[in-house]
Amino acid sequence: VPAPQASAQQSGVELNDLRAGSTGLGGLIRRGNWTPVRLDLFNESVEVRGVVCRWLLNDDDGDRVIAARRADLTPQRDQAVWLYANPPLNGTVNTPWTFQVVDADTNELLAQQTARLSPDIYLEPTVGVVGICGVEDMGLQPYTRWATSHERSVLALGLNLETLPDRWYGLSLISTLVWGPSDSGDPASTAMSETNRQAVREWVYRGGHLVVVLPDVGQTWTSSGLSDVLGPIGAGDLQQIEAVPPVEVFGTLKAQVPMPMTAFNPPDDAGYATVVTASVGEGEAAQDVPVVISRRYGFGQVTLVGIDLTDRKIYQSVNGFLLHKMWTRILGWRASKSGTLFTSTYLDS
Repeated sequence: VPAPQASAQQSGVELNDLRAGSTGLGGLIRRGNWTPVRLDLFNESVEVRGVVCRWLLNDDDGDRVIAARRADLTPQRDQAVWLYANPPLNGTVNTPWTFQVVDADTNELLAQQTARLSPDIYLEPTVGVVGICGVEDMGLQPYTRWATSHERSVLALGLNLETLPDRWYGLSLISTLVWGPSDSGDPASTAMSETNRQAVREWVYRGGHLVVVLPDVGQTWTSSGLSDVLGPIGAGDLQQIEAVPPVEVFGTLKAQVPMPMTAFNPPDDAGYATVVTASVGEGEAAQDVPVVISRRYGFGQVTLVGIDLTDRKIYQSVNGFLLHKMWTRILGWRASKSGTLFTSTYLDS
């Protein structure tokens, strides 16, 4: 957690202390990777004030780098300004970062803060990160163990769709962004600006994987400003069903308990492929319907999951630890056919 070390004069603009999660993505930083920092400012005056926000740090050669951004602060309002830079590979927790706010016209120093970072937020370049909008891991926790992955992975929990960085490279720390139905931000919220939405679009287009875990009812994705990422699929292409979790995915079930799910029937031109199906009906009338579908978006991928993995009802039917079998299909993470684990230069011999 960033710890403020010093504070300077504040003449009309207040720079709040850096909070947990405002440095990096979900409070995580990868050495040598684009790193976002959110400065929370308050304009105490009654007029719009133009400021320049600065982040002072050293690069790998020890030269001073100043990452700066101009912003116009609305009177009497809290406002967030994102800054982006590449922390050096040889940086340590004892290397201070200084943040300044200066007047755009006079260059007068309005606020300053110096922070030293906790060592547990630094990640090595070889570590993979999955970002999760929400506070539940939805069955992804097993992938943070060596036995289920060919590289070390961590989860960036507690992200919020409405407060993600406003540039795509601010999301470059993560390979996958999972949106869950609870405590994750509303894609249709007015709090999510077009700049933020464009950052998500471009991150996916450049190779990111957006996974949307839909709620049983009340989804707003198909009518939101991010609906274009989903392709030509609307609310009419989603159907609410009751089905038992698919045995071929989860294995032996604890109980044959039907639960609400969302089945998909996207248009042919939407480009979706079926990833997981569930059986609806009985006997000769039974049919398999898609409950997880995926499509390409640029160089990236968008996946819609019709099983609410945050719903406590699912744990009545399946072992929560086995939810990673679902994610194996969604993310395409598999072991070799021989049953042995993938080898990696990062694994201990």
